[in-house]
Amino acid sequence: MSDMPKPTSNVIEFMMEQELRGHIRLQNSPFEFTLRSMADRRILSAVLNAPPCLSGLRDSEWGTVREKARTMLYPRGRDAAVAEEG
Repeated sequence: MSDMPKPTSNVIEFMMEQELRGHIRLQNSPFEFTLRSMADRRILSAVLNAPPCLSGLRDSEWGTVREKARTMLYPRGRDAAVAEEG
């Protein structure tokens, strides 16, 4: 089980996330780009740990990305994954 991306506390990673959000925002479809890039945890972290508008996403698109990330990281649900570990 992998955890959802946590907010960045390292200055270098924070700056990289800013660059990633800028790159995402410049895509023809930031939402589609983000969905195609979900395997990259850096992309997920940059998108999910900032307001949606900074990545060029609408609130509803950001919510979809968050739910797809949860499904990807916890395919059987987070509660089942936590119960297995405990």
